[in-house]
Amino acid sequence: RQIKASFIVAYHPPIFEGLKQLDGQRALDRMVSQAMAESISVYSPHTALDAVDGGVNDWLASGLGQGTCTAWSPDEDASGGTARILVLDNPVGLPTMVQRVKKFLKRKTVRLAKAPGGPKRIQTIALCAGAGSSSFEGADADMYLTGEMRHHDVLAAVSKGTHVLLSEHTHTERGYLPLLRKKLRKELGTDVDIIVSRKDREPVDTV
Repeated sequence: RQIKASFIVAYHPPIFEGLKQLDGQRALDRMVSQAMAESISVYSPHTALDAVDGGVNDWLASGLGQGTCTAWSPDEDASGGTARILVLDNPVGLPTMVQRVKKFLKRKTVRLAKAPGGPKRIQTIALCAGAGSSSFEGADADMYLTGEMRHHDVLAAVSKGTHVLLSEHTHTERGYLPLLRKKLRKELGTDVDIIVSRKDREPVDTV
């Protein structure tokens, strides 16, 4: 409303499940109704932006070191991949990899589940922005990197010798927005104002 935008690109869909009615009782209903009333279009690329070549997952992989990055999907019939497998040219110790992730994502802390007897040097990394549990099914890697995983999925990973590094859901995604802005600028030219929201932030604080 403040910047008079007519089109919103929201990475996460404001409507995540089907709606049967808008009764104004929920904040979501009011937000959708306001967008409709003011003729504001909303587009949410979400998983498509994760999977596409040069998308969020490739951006995430780019901060981990030089290597070969390929699309990965637990579904063998899938044409693309919602995750990535990165094989580093030069393996590094687990502490070094942790520091690389923290520096790239600009985080002071991350969560690490060390696999007892797991590899001391990291070469193969399965990664997925956001929540990667289902995307890692069947992936053989020294480490999983994602925003969040279910407790039992973490236990299953470390039990088979795979370290798990978690940086919270939003931190593995939000850093891509400036890059997305550049891509949109290239496609749309200079006649369209493209503004990255300054109010958008991690909803959870560490206290």
